[in-house]
Amino acid sequence: MLHFVGAYADNYAMGYEGHLPWPRMAADISRFHVLTKNKIVLMGQRTYKEFSDVQKILGTKKIYVATRQKIKLQDAEIISNLELIVEKSKTEDIWVIGGAQIFTQLLPHATSMYITKIEGEFEADTFFPAYDISKWKILKQQTFPADLDNPYPYTFLTLKIATK
Repeated sequence: MLHFVGAYADNYAMGYEGHLPWPRMAADISRFHVLTKNKIVLMGQRTYKEFSDVQKILGTKKIYVATRQKIKLQDAEIISNLELIVEKSKTEDIWVIGGAQIFTQLLPHATSMYITKIEGEFEADTFFPAYDISKWKILKQQTFPADLDNPYPYTFLTLKIATK
């Protein structure tokens, strides 16, 4: 199965100049680590470059990096065709962590999404793909106010595809 783990703002903003468009949100970072620890993750090459030591930081079981470039990575397996990930997801759980192009291309195949929705609109150059919420079942929804460690109100959403 394909599980999305992502964060976006009210305007679906999720990135600006290679970083999140909002200040550090401790709760989102903590949830991200809990969800991806000891899992098989897929990310794009730009997302991979954001981490200095992916395996150490994420503590993942295995890392796939989607790119069309002919590169080699010590701690990750290169995937040049996302159809291969769709096939692999039939026999193993794969946790997709971005970026925007990966989410957009794999959205039709996603079975669950773990979203952190940040209240507010931010300047961005990458956006989470818009999706039809009526095709998803909300399994859990928790809303939190801003606090010292989280400068914006946010909502954790756990969604499961309703039509699969």
